[in-house]
Amino acid sequence: MIEYVIVLLLGIYLFFVFTGENIKKITKIKICALCAAVLLTWVTLLILKFLGYNIDILIIGILVGQCIMGITCKLEKRMQDKFAIAIMKISVVIIGTFGAYMLLKGV
Repeated sequence: MIEYVIVLLLGIYLFFVFTGENIKKITKIKICALCAAVLLTWVTLLILKFLGYNIDILIIGILVGQCIMGITCKLEKRMQDKFAIAIMKISVVIIGTFGAYMLLKGV
C-alpha cells in the first residue's frame, strides 16, 4: 500500500514541478509543488476510502499532519511579530489536529 502512495505522491509532485509555471501564468497563483502533492494525495486517498477501497487511514493521517505543518510554515514566513507567530502556530496546530481528527474519525 505505502508503495502506491509514494508513487502517487511523487507523480503529483513531478506534475506540479513541470507544470507549475504554466499554471501560474494562467491562474496568477504560485503553487508549491510539494504542498499540492501532499494535499492531493490525501484527498485522493480519502475519496478512495469513501468509495470502499481498502486504504490505510494511518497514511491519510500522516499526510494531513504534513499539510498542517506546511500551513504553519507558510504562514510564519508572512508574519513578523514573534508573539503573533507563536499564537498562529499553536492555533493552526490545534485547529488542524481537531479538524483532521473529525475528518478521519468517521472513515
